[in-house]
Amino acid sequence: MTRSFRCLPILLVLGACASRNADTPPPVPDAVAPAWHLKSIARAGSLQGRPLWVAEYRDGNSAAVSVTIHVLTTSVEGLDMTQKLLPSANTVAFYTERYFAVVRWSNTDRAPLTTLITKLEKALK
Repeated sequence: MTRSFRCLPILLVLGACASRNADTPPPVPDAVAPAWHLKSIARAGSLQGRPLWVAEYRDGNSAAVSVTIHVLTTSVEGLDMTQKLLPSANTVAFYTERYFAVVRWSNTDRAPLTTLITKLEKALK
């Protein structure tokens, strides 16, 4: 019984760290050359008890990119989410060890969009 109580402080510290990280937005870039700028990033609720974030990017014209970011506990979870995602137009998804991201866009050219997605993937690793 005393052994269980010895582990309690460690569990409390780990729980405090986890809840602190839940309020910290994912490390997305503020700007990506040539024209993308982060308009906003906000917590959009939670999925299975873990935070869900939405980042909005805009360029100087009418192009818009929305990035939905799920916080993962394992990369296996990201693979599972990727396999279950239904294909749709103007949408791409990727996952890293810590995040699963779904990128949706409108009114944009392929080259600047590819640059943005590449930078997002590197930032979320």
